[in-house]
Amino acid sequence: MRKVTHEQVQKSEFRLFINISLFSACIGELVFILALRPEILARTVFLPTQISLAIPFILSSLFARARLGFTRQPELWSDFAFATFLIGYTFTVNGLGILLGLFVDARVAALFFMTNITLALLYSILEVREHPQELGTRVLKDLAFILLVFFGGILPAIGVW
Repeated sequence: MRKVTHEQVQKSEFRLFINISLFSACIGELVFILALRPEILARTVFLPTQISLAIPFILSSLFARARLGFTRQPELWSDFAFATFLIGYTFTVNGLGILLGLFVDARVAALFFMTNITLALLYSILEVREHPQELGTRVLKDLAFILLVFFGGILPAIGVW
């Protein structure tokens, strides 16, 4: 079994905390909608689908992160944890953006989505400056995030589908 460093344990614990916070936000978002106006979920298939699917994706990421300290293949579990986190996080962002588009204004939703994309790209720029070898990985991660936001969030929020 490969020895796990103190830094890896701290990083995993921090990511667990982020996932727990995101999971709480998803549950809160769903309960809020169901308590106030459950008919909101019928306005577009993208909203209930993404809000409800965000929960198992984030939970899977939580379980994978928790397993990192006890596995012989930490890279495998780390990749799985990141992929499920990215999908769960993006579904959460999309759900909030769609709600903004439906009930506030399409421009506010667009600003919300563009801010999320811009900050993700800024994060990647900073990470690549610190670790140039991460360029290829960051491009793939950002491309996946942007495509999921565009097709699953922006287009539904502005009423394209």
